[in-house]
Amino acid sequence: MNSLDPAVWIQTLINHFNNNKPQIVVTILDRYEDSKLYFELKKFLISGYGILHQNVAIQTVNSKKFSKIASSIVKQIHSKIGKQLWNIQKITEISDRIMIVGIDVYHKTLINNQSCVGFNAQFGQQSEKHFTKTIIVNKGQELNKGVGQLLNLSLQSYQKINKYYPDTIIIFRDGVGNSQIENLIEIELKAMKSVIQQTYNIKLPQFAYILVNKRISDKFFSPNHESNGMIFPERITSKEFDFFLIAQQVNQGTPTPTHYTVIENTTNWNEDTFWRFTYFQCFNYRNWSGPVKIPACLQNAHTVAYRVGEVIKSDAHSALESLLYFL
Repeated sequence: MNSLDPAVWIQTLINHFNNNKPQIVVTILDRYEDSKLYFELKKFLISGYGILHQNVAIQTVNSKKFSKIASSIVKQIHSKIGKQLWNIQKITEISDRIMIVGIDVYHKTLINNQSCVGFNAQFGQQSEKHFTKTIIVNKGQELNKGVGQLLNLSLQSYQKINKYYPDTIIIFRDGVGNSQIENLIEIELKAMKSVIQQTYNIKLPQFAYILVNKRISDKFFSPNHESNGMIFPERITSKEFDFFLIAQQVNQGTPTPTHYTVIENTTNWNEDTFWRFTYFQCFNYRNWSGPVKIPACLQNAHTVAYRVGEVIKSDAHSALESLLYFL
């Protein structure tokens, strides 16, 4: 198509949709030169019509390395449409009737100092199914209670798919400053526990709420130079149940660990189970074949908060809540 006018592209797509609505639309654009068109197409497809979108940068297509990059694009598309590209190791001590939740907040939205809360729930240790939703809040607006509503929606989605509720719920929460922790415990955690109480009534699930901090200055050095998968639970941590974990692999420099603090815990897991579970979940991010710095649900929450807050600027269509449309 010769025109860069978003209205022309959108009308052309609508004309095609009248015949048959596709599962995904693939475009070839210069995302930076054609940024307005890219943003408008994302919003139109993901928010308006509930259709997946994959853009391939024109520089990538013209690159001599395109044949090598093409497989990564195909993998990304497969992940978006719900295909499972790999499985992680299951931990036998942990029930597979588990729901793993990541929550993060993106603050630098382009409209009126709004913030976008990203919420991603994975069903099962190997994340066979997902529920993803965002909340866009104005500056000064309370977001902690809204997170409780998202938890309720994710529980209903889990029950609809599996015909039962999860017996274990693990929450990884990022995007929290030290000054906000007390308010978080008082409002958000309380709202979540209330939702769980109302949903389960009598027999409550095992539950853990874990604060995650990526922005730390601590560095750790291994004598054998193999830092990937290292756990630091003693001496340097606080009197609370917390630990440092290096999950990611780096080729240069020293990796920065991630700090995990377990604020609430009613599980029967021991420390080793928490460590292994957290580490394995860092291999579950579907847009990277190796380990990432944080558990996949949290990386998903971060990514969707950015995509919606910065690019789409409105909530995704409900038809996409079970798909990783934001990768």
